[in-house]
Amino acid sequence: VKFEMSSIQEVPKKLFDTFSNLLVANFTRSGIKYINRYSLDRAVNLQKLDLSSNAIEQLNANCFSGATALLELNLSFNNISSIDKLTFNTLLNLILLRLTGNKLRSLDNKVFEPLKSLRTIYLNSNELQVIESGIIAKNTKLQFLLLQNNHINMVEEGAFLQFHSLVDLDLSNNHIGPLNITSLAKLANLQQLGLERTFISNLQHGTFAQQQSLKWLDISYNNLDRFDFDILTSSAALQQIFLDGNRLKSLNYEHLKKTFPALVKIGFNELQELNADCFYGAAVLLDLDLSFNNISSIDRMAFNTLHSFVQTLYAENNRISNVTVSDVTNMQLKTLRLANNSITSLESIQLFHSLNELDLSNNYIGPLNITCLTKLVFLKELRLQRTFISNLQHGTFAQQQSLKWLDISYNNLDRFDFDILTSSAALQQIFLDGNRLKSLNYEHLKKTFPALFEMSSLEEVPKQLFDTFSNLVLVNFTSSGIKFINRYSLDRARNLQNLDLSSNAIEQLNANCFSGATALLELNLSFNKISSIDRMAFNTLSNLELLRLTGNKLRSLDNKVFQPLESLHTIYLNSNELQVIEAGLFVENSKLKNMLLQNNHISMVEEGALGIFISTESIVSLSNNKLTKLNLEKIKVTHLYLTNNTLDTLNLSPWIGTVYAENNIISNVTVSDHGTFTQQQSLKWLDISYNNLDRFDFDILTSSAALQQIFLDGNRLKSL
Repeated sequence: VKFEMSSIQEVPKKLFDTFSNLLVANFTRSGIKYINRYSLDRAVNLQKLDLSSNAIEQLNANCFSGATALLELNLSFNNISSIDKLTFNTLLNLILLRLTGNKLRSLDNKVFEPLKSLRTIYLNSNELQVIESGIIAKNTKLQFLLLQNNHINMVEEGAFLQFHSLVDLDLSNNHIGPLNITSLAKLANLQQLGLERTFISNLQHGTFAQQQSLKWLDISYNNLDRFDFDILTSSAALQQIFLDGNRLKSLNYEHLKKTFPALVKIGFNELQELNADCFYGAAVLLDLDLSFNNISSIDRMAFNTLHSFVQTLYAENNRISNVTVSDVTNMQLKTLRLANNSITSLESIQLFHSLNELDLSNNYIGPLNITCLTKLVFLKELRLQRTFISNLQHGTFAQQQSLKWLDISYNNLDRFDFDILTSSAALQQIFLDGNRLKSLNYEHLKKTFPALFEMSSLEEVPKQLFDTFSNLVLVNFTSSGIKFINRYSLDRARNLQNLDLSSNAIEQLNANCFSGATALLELNLSFNKISSIDRMAFNTLSNLELLRLTGNKLRSLDNKVFQPLESLHTIYLNSNELQVIEAGLFVENSKLKNMLLQNNHISMVEEGALGIFISTESIVSLSNNKLTKLNLEKIKVTHLYLTNNTLDTLNLSPWIGTVYAENNIISNVTVSDHGTFTQQQSLKWLDISYNNLDRFDFDILTSSAALQQIFLDGNRLKSL
């Protein structure tokens, strides 16, 4: 049962007295202030209770008495400042407890003692100051303890002594300071430890002596000026460690090879240079993150040490001007990201012959040498945006046969000849926006690029593209500044199946503007400025299955406009300015399954406007409009959405599966030919909340023996 967004001040005892077999109850955002001692007295089968986002200020003794089968309890985002030590007295089976986002400053060290089955507790985002010794000592099955974002300034000695089962401990964003050498002594099974922003200034040998299972450690953004990996000698299973945001100038990797055979990711800051000694013995490292340091150079020997095992190197936002390598034997490096550095040439980088992905964006590279990419034959992604490129010569990309993604946006190009990319037949996306291009030469595109690419700053759909490249199947012109679709633009686009023209500046669709695109299956015209559509606009699109017109300025539609769309199964007309849905608008669309008309100004749907039958497993959405009456006597639909209108009368067919009609003023519901719900033998879910019902007789639903959920909240019912 769900009472979300209702207005009740306390958990309703009568609900559980009447429906004692309830398993799940959701009271989120219901304005609840109290949990009465007897509210849950008959909730003997309840397994999941959600009381989040209410106004509860305290939890009294035995307030959950009766709910002995409860497995999950959510009390997050209330105003709870105190919890009686007998609050959870009967919740022996509770597995998950959420107390996130309350006002707890302290906790009685006996408060969680009854929770013998507890595995996960969320205490994050409170105002806790001290973690007392023994506070969760009796919760021997606890695996996940989340304490981040509190005001913790003290962890008492022995606070975690009994937590042998703990797998995940998060203390991030607290003011813990120096870490006691015995604080973690008993957490032998700990796998994840979060200590980010905890004001740690030193770590002693022995601190992690018992953490043999530790895989993930975050001690970023603290006050460490040195870090000796010998501190983690016992944690041989470590896979990821985060050290960024400290004041580290150097790292000692002396025993990395022996101690961390599973380490795959490391990140740190403040490094100024990398030399060979930095990575001595680090032959197990796969991913290395050096971003946001002050590194100015990576010397030849450092890379000779790294490249034979590191596969991914992130070094963005440094001061690197040169990267050199002498021995390219056994190179494993696949990804190299050097964005936002001081690199001026690609000459040395071309030696990294194993690269699949190279990011050099936001460097001052300038004109590209014709041989600068010669050896990068495996390159699939190349990012060169904002690198001050002013020319591209034929032959520059001659070896990039695997290239799929190329970004040369925001450079100084005033022309671009696609013949430069003749060798890159696999190219799928190219970004040229932000240059000074006035025109594009599409000569030979048909043979070279049978895949998707994006362009910008076009005023109309380019006819030359499809004239030259008539085998295109998918084209994306989103956010390209297009204002017009010329009558002949798509004349040769006979193989086109998917056309995206969303987020442009198109104001009208003229007759036959899609002529030629007879194979089109999906057409996206969302978020333009379309206010009128000629009745012949879609005249040739008999195969179209999906049409998106979301977010335009349509106020009315000719009732013949969709008639040619014989294969249409889904149409999005939501978020326009439609006022009336005229009779016959969809009468010819016999395959239509999904009709999205929400968020318009619709005050009338004329009889017969939606056709006679809509396919099974279908959706009609008319939510957030201005409907006062609706006659759907002949419609067959699985899900009907009518939320947030001003309906007072609803006339339905007996073939409608689920009706969502919250937030109306319905006083009368009729069903054609039969009693209201006599044909709904398969009905499982019924929502008639937030209407004007002052009584409800469940005999109305006698035929609906399969009913599992019904929502009646927000009416004026006095009894059930």
